[in-house]
Amino acid sequence: MLGKMEHVNAIMKGKGITLGCRIGINSGLVVAGELGDRGEKDFTVMGDTVNTASRLESAAEVNTLMISTNTREQAGDIFDYEKLEPISVKGKSKPLQVYRVRGVLKERVERWERDTLAKSKAYVGRESEWDALGAFMEDYFCEDGPERIKVAGLRADGGMGKSRMTHEFLSRGPCPRGLILKGKTISYADAPYWVFISVFKNLMGASEGDSVETVRRKWSAAYERLRSLPLLDEEKRQKILAGLEQHEDYLAYLLGVPHDPETIKKKKPDELKELIFTTFRLFIEAASALEGEGEVMYLVLDDLHWIDELSRELIDYLLGNLQPVRPTLFVAMYRPDFKPSENWVEGENFYQLIIDPLSHQESAGMVQGMLRGLILGERLAKLIYEKSGGNPFYLEEITFSLIDREVLIQEEVQEGNPVWVVNPEQEDVELPDSIHGMVQTRIDKLGEQARKLLLEASVLGVEFGTSLLADVHERAGGERAQVEELLEQLAAARMVISTGGGESDGFYVFANMLISEVCYNTLLNYNKKILHGLLGECIEDIYGDGEVPRDEHYRLAHHFEKGEKADKAVFYLESAADQCARQFSSRAAVELYGRLLEMLEQAEMAENEKKDCRLRNIFKLAQVEYLAGMLDEAFGHFSQCGKLAGQAGDFSMLCNVLTSAGEIERIRENADKAMKFFRKSLELAEKLKLDEQAADNLVNIGIVMEEGGDYQGAMEYFQQALARAVTDEQRQNISHYIFQRA
Repeated sequence: MLGKMEHVNAIMKGKGITLGCRIGINSGLVVAGELGDRGEKDFTVMGDTVNTASRLESAAEVNTLMISTNTREQAGDIFDYEKLEPISVKGKSKPLQVYRVRGVLKERVERWERDTLAKSKAYVGRESEWDALGAFMEDYFCEDGPERIKVAGLRADGGMGKSRMTHEFLSRGPCPRGLILKGKTISYADAPYWVFISVFKNLMGASEGDSVETVRRKWSAAYERLRSLPLLDEEKRQKILAGLEQHEDYLAYLLGVPHDPETIKKKKPDELKELIFTTFRLFIEAASALEGEGEVMYLVLDDLHWIDELSRELIDYLLGNLQPVRPTLFVAMYRPDFKPSENWVEGENFYQLIIDPLSHQESAGMVQGMLRGLILGERLAKLIYEKSGGNPFYLEEITFSLIDREVLIQEEVQEGNPVWVVNPEQEDVELPDSIHGMVQTRIDKLGEQARKLLLEASVLGVEFGTSLLADVHERAGGERAQVEELLEQLAAARMVISTGGGESDGFYVFANMLISEVCYNTLLNYNKKILHGLLGECIEDIYGDGEVPRDEHYRLAHHFEKGEKADKAVFYLESAADQCARQFSSRAAVELYGRLLEMLEQAEMAENEKKDCRLRNIFKLAQVEYLAGMLDEAFGHFSQCGKLAGQAGDFSMLCNVLTSAGEIERIRENADKAMKFFRKSLELAEKLKLDEQAADNLVNIGIVMEEGGDYQGAMEYFQQALARAVTDEQRQNISHYIFQRA
């Protein structure tokens, strides 16, 4: 279009007219359909994607083309881009990163050529990968046993079969049989230690929706089993037992069933982190001594691309400190965007297997292996390969789509012995351009009620329980009695798979992540909002008047936030953020407090309550940022706290804010500014008769004086601080400080 404008203007030049145009391109989902009444309807597209494209067009300079990050990522490296400054767009809370397209790259590679090259670089089938992993295992579990624990990493895009390959290899591959401990991350919350909490929940058989009492009972049974330590001699057994008893309540705390939560909450975040690391080490060592589970132990950690920062650190700690009874291997699965730890060194403690797409031949072999007797013709095999890109999940979806279209049918060659064949009348088939389109077509062919239930299930996540889905379905206007029958229909349509049941509930999983994703994206935003809100309420109702387990607070925060139920979202976001802060998960805490403060604007609570909540959580956010070394952000939030505290007349808070601001200035080596903050805070503490805060400020003043070379004056302030100390912990800290200086 821009090129044609040059020709148009050459023609119009004689008439004194110059035309220009701006172009904005955005990529994403839209709502499409006919709009209008009285018989006059226009086909149009609507939604956030369209609105953003319009904003980009308005913001572009004349005769230029501006695109969004979404479009930039999908277009790839065919074009020459200029990264521009982010722009503020109406309806968006944050500026958008945009690019100007300057033209096509001179040395460009066409899209189909790039795909071919990418696949031709490393065409290794599962057989080759199986052999490579087998060779690593044979070398690792040699006769003398591994010298150190290693990580075997399986890296691949979604749908390439990381989990399936791990399962198959550990169950029947050329490796020792052993105890398999499994853990998984979650996509919607950066919750501390989640992947390792998942390991122990799987070990104890805890299910989503279990009451606190049920979790406590299951944990007690699992703990007694771990205490048996049958593979250890008496001396080692007694030593580990002592450690387990000393640390058991910390693991129970993470599971939401501690005996003495108040004592744990009083621990400083860094101290608690160290204790929890030791706790996981002890309990995994105890698990390695369980009887009758094979020769070795595998710690399988799935979806590490969503791992929280503390779990990442914990893996490194365990690699260096774990002393299991059995030879142990960590098996990690992740997507290409995951960055392995700097402490994972290939050839030393890290082996990485990259799982590539299947080749043309392997893709055809997989489809033929799925359907007994099937022989694909070259044309159909090529079509399947081109549409799937060699992705096993996509191959499955394409195969199901071909069955639905009756391209692949069953015939009885012998009575009672049907085989699959290509329907000669339907071989010239055209499939949708995208795999998402194929999945959408399969979803659209479902009955209305089955389709409705499937879309509702996508809000629950990839895995879901029958009773919770039934609760949501009923609240959304469906018939509860139909849920089991509809799930059977969805299972028959290969949309979901039954994974068995717990004590009182059946569980299902989407046949693959792609179906869940397409279902969720099919929902209108308005319906998503309603379903998330209903789901949050249903989860709360599971526990009735009882206590909602703390690990559920992350899930409830997510659903109430998506459901725009601000008051409940704020409550659970604060609880989840406090948990992260208490456990030294700074990045997650900062994110959660930030989301809370955004959601607080929509809350319908009383204005005074809202002000108290804002002040309290900005202060907690600033504290976390300070501990994490984010000094500029912390100082800004402490300043904001100071203004709010002054307006609210909360002078105790103001005193704490001034002290914190002084500590930041001291770290920045602004001694004069730091001293002003400390003296102002001390003056306020004296007026309010706050001895604990006064003691803190006296210590801080002494530190500044000491750093300035006035050692005698500093010691006098330390002595005054000791005299004003209130708690035993404060006296101990000040005494230790004086002793060190002396």
